[in-house]
Amino acid sequence: MDYVKAINDALDGFVRVLWPLATALAGVGLATMAVLQVIKDLTPARRWFQQQLFEQWVRRRAKKTGQNAEDALTDLVGLATAGDARSLYDLPIEQLAGQVNAATQVVLDYPSQHEALLRILAYGASEEDLRSLLAPPPRRRTEEMSDSERQILTTFVDARNRVTHQLQRSLDALQIAIGSRWKWLMQLCSVIFSGVFILVALALFAPGSVASPRRMIFGLVVAILGGFLAPVARDLVAALQGLRTRAR
Repeated sequence: MDYVKAINDALDGFVRVLWPLATALAGVGLATMAVLQVIKDLTPARRWFQQQLFEQWVRRRAKKTGQNAEDALTDLVGLATAGDARSLYDLPIEQLAGQVNAATQVVLDYPSQHEALLRILAYGASEEDLRSLLAPPPRRRTEEMSDSERQILTTFVDARNRVTHQLQRSLDALQIAIGSRWKWLMQLCSVIFSGVFILVALALFAPGSVASPRRMIFGLVVAILGGFLAPVARDLVAALQGLRTRAR
């Protein structure tokens, strides 16, 4: 049964190597997760990040459409959160997009009062559709309309639907872009913080390891893997918090 003993020895060796690595990964990942959570919850980092990207997006479109970006932003924040920009940009990107989407319904209902914002948000829609939306037909009961008036109404409804679709897809693309960039930034910060934790731990508890290339490589591997593990742990904690909130 030598092969059984060989397998057991191999497994024992594997565990002896894997267990310290798993312990280091768990420790670094949890420490990194805690730091990132504190940064996200107690600092305005996310608000600054989302506000910068959102306003850049609006300004680019304003420049292309010849509209005033500052007026459009003021109008949008007023419709979304009664002028409270801080509360708007503090929201998670999904809720931020939801608030902006709610504001766009007012823009679509009263386009002539929010023309600059409409043209910026619906950038890419045809000019003919926008002109049709900005000059709606008078409101009358359908049975009182002539055939030509019904045709005008149909044209208006079709134009509104196309503009609405373009506007919604633009907001979807913005939400995806901001969400993916924030996730990438958190991943990068996770790796950096993990590396810092590893270097501090080696310098404090194993000073000789800092000069060892082999141990430095091992520390780098742990830092990278721990950095990738931290967002997973953070998402797990967020999911558990969500379940607890719904349970209440």
